[in-house]
Amino acid sequence: MLVEHAWPRPQPPSPCPIWLQLPPGGAAAVRRCWLVLDAEFYLNRMDAPAAIAEVQQQFAGDVAALFVSHFGQPERHRDYACNADFSRLLVQDLLPWLRSQCPALEEGGHTVIGLSLSGLAAAHLAMLYPKTFSSAICQSPSFWWESERFRRELPQLESPRPRFWVSVGKSELESRVSHPPSGLFQGTNQLESCRRTVQDLQRAGYAAELHEYDGGHETACWKLELPSALKWLSAES
Repeated sequence: MLVEHAWPRPQPPSPCPIWLQLPPGGAAAVRRCWLVLDAEFYLNRMDAPAAIAEVQQQFAGDVAALFVSHFGQPERHRDYACNADFSRLLVQDLLPWLRSQCPALEEGGHTVIGLSLSGLAAAHLAMLYPKTFSSAICQSPSFWWESERFRRELPQLESPRPRFWVSVGKSELESRVSHPPSGLFQGTNQLESCRRTVQDLQRAGYAAELHEYDGGHETACWKLELPSALKWLSAES
C-alpha cells in the first residue's frame, strides 16, 4: 500500500511530499530502500508501484520503496543536476526519517532510481555515497549534462563500488537544444552520451549494464523497462 507523508526537508521547498510503499511484511520487514526520484512521473505515468509490488512479492520482501516529489521544473533543474547539497539531504535527513518508520533499515545496500535528469542525479548520488547506495537505476539519464561531465570526472572508488543499470532509447538523438526553465544546454544526444558513459564506467572497473530499447524519451518506454531493471537489481543483491 502506498501512503503519502510530508518530509520536513531542511531546505525549501518544504515540506516535501513523499510516498512510502512497504513490502507485504510491513515496516518490521524492511532492511533496504529503493529511493525513487521524480515521484510524479513514476506514480502518475508509469504505475511504478505495481511493478515494485510484484518484485517485492517475488524477490524483495525486505525492500521499501520511497518516492520523492520533484515539486516542479525549476526545482528539478536545481536538485537533479549533480547537486551535492541535495544528495546530502537525501542521505542525512530523508533516510533517517525512513529509519524512524522502519527501525531495522540497514545503513547500506540501498538503490536509487531516476529518469532523465533524475537519472543523472541517481548516478551522482550513488557515486557520492557508495556505502549507502550499492546500485542505481538510470533510465535515459541526462549524461549529456555539462559536456558529459559525469563520465569525465568518475571517482576512483575503492570497494564498495555501486552498480549501474542504464537504459536509453535508440531514438533519443536530439542534441544542441536548451531545456526550460533554466536553459540547461544539451550538446550531445542521450543515446551517444549514455553509451560513452557506460563504456567509461566499465573501463574504470564499475559493474554497468547498458540496455538500448526501440523508442524515445518517453514514460511509456521507461515503464516497460522498469520491471527488468528491478529484477536485475534483486538478482544481483
